[in-house]
Amino acid sequence: MKARYKVKRLTHKECDSLTRQAIDNAFPAVMGAVLYVLYKYRHWHKDKCLKLYDDVCALLTMPPVFGKYLDDRQIEEYLSTQIGIDWDKIRNAVQIEVRE
Repeated sequence: MKARYKVKRLTHKECDSLTRQAIDNAFPAVMGAVLYVLYKYRHWHKDKCLKLYDDVCALLTMPPVFGKYLDDRQIEEYLSTQIGIDWDKIRNAVQIEVRE
């Protein structure tokens, strides 16, 4: 016996809204965790933490270079090959909660 589910297709506007909501929830949480570790455990000063935050924001708003944006997969691949970061480790550790 096959189970049947009614699946509602999302409109482009609904997809954009969900994407925006995910970014609004995820970015501050991740950036907050990074800055907390640097400030609390690595003893970075306030100015250095703010500089890092500003640099990350500038990178994310950088205009396209040669008609292409720098995307997250390129950054992940670069950091994996250059310094050996295991991205699966953090993906497995993150739990997703939706707040309403």
